[in-house]
Amino acid sequence: MGKTNFMKNRNLLRVIAAVTAAWLLSGCSDTASGQAAKATAQEAASVSKPQMTDFTVYDLSGEEMKLSELTASNKVTMLNFWGTFCGPCLREMPDLAEIEKKYKNEGFEIIGVTIDAVDYESGKILPDIADDAKDIIGQTGVEYPVIITSNELLKYTGLTAVPTTYFVDSEGNLLSEPLVGSKSYEDWEKIITEML
Repeated sequence: MGKTNFMKNRNLLRVIAAVTAAWLLSGCSDTASGQAAKATAQEAASVSKPQMTDFTVYDLSGEEMKLSELTASNKVTMLNFWGTFCGPCLREMPDLAEIEKKYKNEGFEIIGVTIDAVDYESGKILPDIADDAKDIIGQTGVEYPVIITSNELLKYTGLTAVPTTYFVDSEGNLLSEPLVGSKSYEDWEKIITEML
């Protein structure tokens, strides 16, 4: 009897030791994987999010370029996202054209970014809409560059309305929160002179 109890206790001790060892090992494993997950999260956080100017855009003929090619030489660039269907966008364009001329020598430029001349599914340029944009540019007296967005840039901005305007410096850093809606000449001029 005594020997049987000893054997049971011995087996019980082995089971307890095995469970404890497994628990300790899984704890180390969890700690190790937790540390690995933390390190991965820190690495991900240290990887910089792309800037708006890192994305591809197109001229009205469909030629591809990086947005940074258009913004790098400016102290302040106003990126005005608009659509050919948008009345408020079109109404403010003559004022924007005048403002751009007035402050161009101070390192300021406006870039109009057309959002509806690209197919949202395929990413292909829509020539008819690009032609409409060219007509609008002629009618409004715009001389600043007007480009077509890429789907990637649209996704990056998360636009929900147009016009929406961003301001960036020569390195592509955002200078303010996005400004949604059209504004008067006086309102834009005040915002721009503060940026400069």
